[in-house]
Amino acid sequence: MKQQVTKTLTTALLSLLVAGPAILCAASSTNNQVVVQVASTIPPNGDLNPYGAAVVQRTSGKLNAGDILVSNFNNKANLQGTGTTIMDIAPNGTVHPFASIDASTLPGQCPGGVGLTSALVVLKAGWVIVGSLPTTDGTAATAQAGCLRVLNNQGEVVETITNILINGPWGMTALDLDATANIFVTNVLNGTVAGNGSIVQGGTVVRINTVQSPTAMPTVKSITPIGNGFAERTDPAALVIGPTGVALAADGSLYVADTLNNRIVSIGESTVRPAL
Repeated sequence: MKQQVTKTLTTALLSLLVAGPAILCAASSTNNQVVVQVASTIPPNGDLNPYGAAVVQRTSGKLNAGDILVSNFNNKANLQGTGTTIMDIAPNGTVHPFASIDASTLPGQCPGGVGLTSALVVLKAGWVIVGSLPTTDGTAATAQAGCLRVLNNQGEVVETITNILINGPWGMTALDLDATANIFVTNVLNGTVAGNGSIVQGGTVVRINTVQSPTAMPTVKSITPIGNGFAERTDPAALVIGPTGVALAADGSLYVADTLNNRIVSIGESTVRPAL
């Protein structure tokens, strides 16, 4: 794909981001797409494995329009499902912690604790939603269902979203209409741990409809399963492999990376599709 880009990170460059072990990179040449390091994503506590990336659309509190938030999945010992930090990368490469989540001081119950995944969105109203698929020792044997954590524009966790349909939130995108949002979440723990490395067809996609404002936290109006039967399994290197990346098209089609089948699946009319 040929595309003119500059050394300044913008929203248009989101699709060109490369999440390495602990760096954020972008293509930087108008003639040849040379990958250059923009910033390290390692926070002061040493968290590793940058997973989620989301662009800030509107300046609010510690959120600055054009910045990119990055969630870390591993701790400094490189144990998966134990990362607790979200980093803020500015267009000029300046980096600072946006949030460091203390599992002992969080509102609401979340099965397993904290292990921040690639499920990450920033709503225009100033709320950050991040998925948690926690482990106690970095292995799938100790993985638990997790939840969604909601942070305010100061990087403080203010709300926890749990539901039987949220089970290992792995990927996320949103149709953000400011006062309302359709949040799409993939889940990878439906029977995966019990499968003990065997492929199970339990991966799901759910739509979470919310209402919110700059002063009112997101309120869940409904949670609807709109996709199921995705292949998933535990993996010693990746912890879990299953439906991962999600992207929403203008016509309402939701595209899901069906990783184990090496394909992209389209879910039509995803914003209005009834429950399966």
